[in-house]
Amino acid sequence: MTYNLIITDEADERMQNLLHHLLHHIKNEQAAVHFIENLEKIYSNL
Repeated sequence: MTYNLIITDEADERMQNLLHHLLHHIKNEQAAVHFIENLEKIYSNL
């Protein structure tokens, strides 16, 4: 079964804020990459 995944503006903004926090405040590029890779895996499994 294929789902039509809709990413709301609010969800996209929260993701961008989290990435900004990981990269600029915590300064952890590896965590940001890990987050994106796993988010893509989750989306692809739906």
